[in-house]
Amino acid sequence: MKKLVASLTIFLAATSGASATSSVFCQAVNEDAGINLTIGSGAGAVIVGADFYVGNKLWSTSAPYDNPVAIAQSFIENDRILLDLSDKNFEVIVARLRLFTAAQDDEQVAAGTLQVAEAGVFAVSCSGP
Repeated sequence: MKKLVASLTIFLAATSGASATSSVFCQAVNEDAGINLTIGSGAGAVIVGADFYVGNKLWSTSAPYDNPVAIAQSFIENDRILLDLSDKNFEVIVARLRLFTAAQDDEQVAAGTLQVAEAGVFAVSCSGP
């Protein structure tokens, strides 16, 4: 089931949103949690969407799940990505993502934490641009 949830999350990110986008997928080592970020480009990189799961529960900024979320704030800089996701009314932070990135030549890696309210905190490693 976990692989199905991860596949669905990746599929939704690949089929959503803006035309000039890229994706970053982060997953916990035990695959109990993961998040897919859709990053748009233009004047600068910006997070335009996110889908994440813990166990069998899914949240999304765009897909029609029972658990919709909104991007409360996001920040992308050379070596870090910060994201807070809230409920649709912007009243409660539902999830926080904190990533550090490093690049050398053509290789890029990212890792950090995904904290989900009432579900826990997970160490994640990421793949993507």
